Amino acid sequence: MKLIRTFLLIFIFSWTSFLYSQNKTRAIERKESGVTIVLYLKTEKDNSKTAKYTLKNKEGKVLLKDIRGMENLGRGYQAIDSKNKLVYFSLEKGSVLLKLSVQEVKDASFVCGTVPYYKISIKDTLNHYQIILKTDNSWMNQKDTVSMIGQISKNDADDCYCINREKEYSYSNYPYTNRFVNIKNEDPNAVIFKKNNLYGIFPKTEAIYSEIRIVNLMTKVKKDKLYGYYEINKVPKYKKLADFVGVYARFELPNGKKGYVTGSGYEYMDES
Repeated sequence: MKLIRTFLLIFIFSWTSFLYSQNKTRAIERKESGVTIVLYLKTEKDNSKTAKYTLKNKEGKVLLKDIRGMENLGRGYQAIDSKNKLVYFSLEKGSVLLKLSVQEVKDASFVCGTVPYYKISIKDTLNHYQIILKTDNSWMNQKDTVSMIGQISKNDADDCYCINREKEYSYSNYPYTNRFVNIKNEDPNAVIFKKNNLYGIFPKTEAIYSEIRIVNLMTKVKKDKLYGYYEINKVPKYKKLADFVGVYARFELPNGKKGYVTGSGYEYMDES
């Protein structure tokens, strides 16, 4: 009997310790521009983890709290506040300066002038849509080059467009990756084609989408009344999906739940 009681006590103690270990919060601090940034990492009972930030000045006064997904965009930060809204701010001399838009905290893009210019065009022939690439080499005092880089049979497509939904598209200094969202932009030489009122992207997909749009150079697709970004989820899953603002895109799932998705596909669900 004593052995059973001892076993029960050990079991209860172990289970209590397990629950404690599975539902604890760890604080990690760092300092920047006179502001203390505290990251609270909480492990829930189901072993899931949540992370929230609190920002304090050197006297310990709370400047901003309960924010999630704090991301540095170069000249400041973007985060999700306790009301599930996007906030923008910079840290200066021990203070948090709130900003009105993401443009105020993003690094500016720089464009070099000594680069070639390109023009992609669609040539309609008897049996094919030919994809023609012209390179302007005048900056090197050389002749322009023109080449066919692909073609689509008219058996496979009823019509074709460049990524701007026109028959021609010119570009230079094209960013092949969105450095904030950290996903690939659409290839500037890609072609959107239509077949039986469905759309595909040549050469990487068949015509399976009811809608394809290039938004800020990223490919947004629609299928079965659901939306997605091709580089994040090739099978669309969202009832509503907004454009990316900084590193976040607002979404609504078919079940009505809402949140923000990142370029990696991680979802910050709204908190009540």
